[in-house]
Amino acid sequence: MEAVIPVIVIVGLLVGAILFGRRIIGANDRLDTSWVDAWLKTAVIVLAVALFTIYLPDLALKAAPVTRLSRFSQDLVGVGVWSIGFVGLVAVLWYAHKESRV
Repeated sequence: MEAVIPVIVIVGLLVGAILFGRRIIGANDRLDTSWVDAWLKTAVIVLAVALFTIYLPDLALKAAPVTRLSRFSQDLVGVGVWSIGFVGLVAVLWYAHKESRV
């Protein structure tokens, strides 16, 4: 059953991307954005923050090669993965704002 959940999530994300992709990444007028577009963009941002700053660092720390490292090395891996995810998110949000997409 545990192997089915990631498949369901991936299929759901693909269907969502097909249905709402243009509304989510499309440029918009900041003064005249519909509430649906604003909520869709907000949901994507929140999910991306959760994925890149919570889930991926946790997944990296639970990986077999990392669990064999010393505690200090595990902390460095966790902080490194978190930092890369956070800086990447900030860069994507900055670019999206610059292009009037967020």
